[in-house]
Amino acid sequence: MSRRRGRRRGRPQQIAVKLKLPFLGEISGTWEPDQAEVKAAWELYVELVTRVTVVELRPNEGLVREALTSFYSMFEITRTILRKYGPALARPHDPGQVVFGEVAVRVLDGALRPLLSRWHPALMTWESKRPEGTDPATHERNWERHDELREELAKTRVVLSGMADMLAAVANIAPLHPQVPDATPPQETAGGGAPLAGDPRQLASSRYNSGRETLIGSCVVRAITTTTGSFGSGFSSRCGTFGGTRKKSPGPPGSRTSFVPSW
Repeated sequence: MSRRRGRRRGRPQQIAVKLKLPFLGEISGTWEPDQAEVKAAWELYVELVTRVTVVELRPNEGLVREALTSFYSMFEITRTILRKYGPALARPHDPGQVVFGEVAVRVLDGALRPLLSRWHPALMTWESKRPEGTDPATHERNWERHDELREELAKTRVVLSGMADMLAAVANIAPLHPQVPDATPPQETAGGGAPLAGDPRQLASSRYNSGRETLIGSCVVRAITTTTGSFGSGFSSRCGTFGGTRKKSPGPPGSRTSFVPSW
């Protein structure tokens, strides 16, 4: 039985993922999403990008309580998606491959759980001390740890933004979410190559040669072929800041090209 059953032309065949997580190291490996994972990725992506989880909380705007509540809601949302599509989301096609279930659960445990377990009770204690007649926003901003919490929220948002980039690539869509605030344009490298700017909607087309690399928001995408071919030169950086070079390494005639995000 073919492991590629249900795939459609233009859908990513392989996605090399690398996402650093606090306390748990990183998620890295190859992800070959099937139909269920593509649908699950889209559902989780929609939930991520329509909440403050990946939207910058600017100074003097919004409440950190609302942000924490939004982050907390991702636990039940993720559980619902995992139950809906079943254990297939946790079964790799080949040993060592990354799957949706692993990504989803490890992001919850490595990024959200530590943030919430530390800051939810601390903020709740401060909220209980709000004087009568003081509005919640003013009281929250008077907290001596208010800025510290905002910094922690921003760090977690970088991780979730990287996850959102990954999910967008799996769902084969252009990212709909804002990029991380500290993302900077890639610079030309010492090797003389220039980074490429690309339209994410072209990711699953066969317009790019194997080995060519494209900056998609805070995600570096590397083209590979589904038959014998070679990878392009690697990009080495954190989520949001990238540099790299062009490397012409076309795959065999007639081969289809897919794209690999690298965090």
